[in-house]
Amino acid sequence: SSKIINDYDYEIILLGHTDSISCLINLNYHKLASGSNDRSIKIWDLKEGKCLQTLTGHRSCVSSIEKIDENKIASGSMDNSIKIWNSRHLSLIKKDIKIIYVKY
Repeated sequence: SSKIINDYDYEIILLGHTDSISCLINLNYHKLASGSNDRSIKIWDLKEGKCLQTLTGHRSCVSSIEKIDENKIASGSMDNSIKIWNSRHLSLIKKDIKIIYVKY
């Protein structure tokens, strides 16, 4: 549901995750991706205020989402994997990229 607060701002409530939300990323003017401790990513249509797709595949909570380009997003999880998704067709491209070691 959405509510107009004033001429410039509005509030929209997007319901669907079954656990807390851990990360958000703006995909374009009217699409948002959210990652959750429920191990899923949801793609939201902000104009309609509804979930377009739920992306599943991680075995633990989704801790980060990053936009790679106009058609791809990467998600990182506490299961030590990164998955690459087609954000236009809402499908998995690369199943598992295991993280062995990160040097800072």
